[in-house]
Amino acid sequence: MTLRNSEKIWVLALFLGVTGVLAALILAVTSRLTAEPIRQAMLRNELKMLKELDLPDFDNDMTADVFTVGGVEYMAASCNGKIVGFAARAQNNSGYSGLLKSLVSFDVNGNILAVQIVEHKETPGLGAAVCERKFQKTIFNLFQQPPAGLPPNAILDQFRGKNAADSGNWSITKDGGTFAFRTGATVTSRAVTAMVNSAAVNFNKAKAYFAKGAVK
Repeated sequence: MTLRNSEKIWVLALFLGVTGVLAALILAVTSRLTAEPIRQAMLRNELKMLKELDLPDFDNDMTADVFTVGGVEYMAASCNGKIVGFAARAQNNSGYSGLLKSLVSFDVNGNILAVQIVEHKETPGLGAAVCERKFQKTIFNLFQQPPAGLPPNAILDQFRGKNAADSGNWSITKDGGTFAFRTGATVTSRAVTAMVNSAAVNFNKAKAYFAKGAVK
């Protein structure tokens, strides 16, 4: 006895439905099992980057206590319970290709120590050159090991030593400001400057927050 066409359709629909439910369950279980390892890996990677931001030696987990103000997340570095520096997670959606994410480090007086772009989708050779720190190989250093610390980047390094107290309207020279920009990557340069400015603007509020209690 063979199934009629209408019965075949119902059997097929039931089969597809069961298959879909099983696939969804497998994806949900897999996602739940991998979520924590992925989160831990991301935290380890961020801690590694934080240690490269020219901060003084610290012995705490900076990511354990985060204070958010003005859309920027701040963390404090401490050694033996004493605050020795700060770092901020800042972002800007106005890059040439959209979202930019950064880490900006400060000393205890609000002077910027380093700027590192941790995520971007800018154009290689143009906007990417504003965001990336790479040790450039030439015939003169072909066999040289990359030096310790962050590789140089003229756009990012110009923020070093700038004090948060002077922020608020930082902009590139093309917009009447004092910060240099890369020709062919004006949009990216403008977004990076605005992003660092946002990290600096609320620095003192973040410093006051961490000063109130012990740093974890």
